[in-house]
Amino acid sequence: PEQARGKSVDKRADIWAFGVVLFEIVTGTRAFPGDEVSDVLASVLTREPDLAAVPQPVRGLLARCLAKDPKKRLRDIGDAMALV
Repeated sequence: PEQARGKSVDKRADIWAFGVVLFEIVTGTRAFPGDEVSDVLASVLTREPDLAAVPQPVRGLLARCLAKDPKKRLRDIGDAMALV
């Protein structure tokens, strides 16, 4: 989300991207739908993915990876194992 807003990014943007890919793998749906790039960006900025579709064992991990506020995300991807 911070990259879509034109803000600086760090490794937490990669953690967010990991969360998006993991969400799409476990649900078989797009985390942020849209027909055009601008629609997807708007979805990233305004919507939250439906974690109810995510298997319970990985919901906490995805919630921490997909937090819009980078300060609320995992600090390191290595911390992910403790949440599964």
